[in-house]
Amino acid sequence: MLELSWGPLVDPALLAGLRGEFIQFYRAHLADDSRLMAGIPELLEILTQHHQTWGIVTNKPAFLTHPLIDSLALPSEPSVIISGDTSSHPKPHPAPLLEALSQSHREPHEAAFIGDAESDIMAGRAAGIVTLVALWGYLAPTDHPESWLADGLLAKPSDLLAWLG
Repeated sequence: MLELSWGPLVDPALLAGLRGEFIQFYRAHLADDSRLMAGIPELLEILTQHHQTWGIVTNKPAFLTHPLIDSLALPSEPSVIISGDTSSHPKPHPAPLLEALSQSHREPHEAAFIGDAESDIMAGRAAGIVTLVALWGYLAPTDHPESWLADGLLAKPSDLLAWLG
């Protein structure tokens, strides 16, 4: 993100300093405007009522992931949280998803992975999990999720219910 904002930085020391400042600011304001996307609280309540486990797999480091999740007032607790630095490899490698399955005592055929980035779909496919694109997520205008080879596209969170059978 820093290189997108500042352009290519040739001085590694400058980049490291800017990264440190950015992380410090981001951490201090992590949850200022963060909220669950529309439909997510209701979906989590339905999953909980039907005894469906759910979890979070992110490339965000744990020291940022946990405070953010704690600030969101989730209607139920995730069964597992895998952060970018709590797995041997970040997505698109399948390792974080396989670790989440292991901690949840689930097999790949018992799971679905919802993501809003091509790396999410690549990780899910490599792990042998049904992959679904969250079209309500952080998609850029240049993204083409229909070309990511996902098993399905979800226009809204409640569309997941059709996949749970």
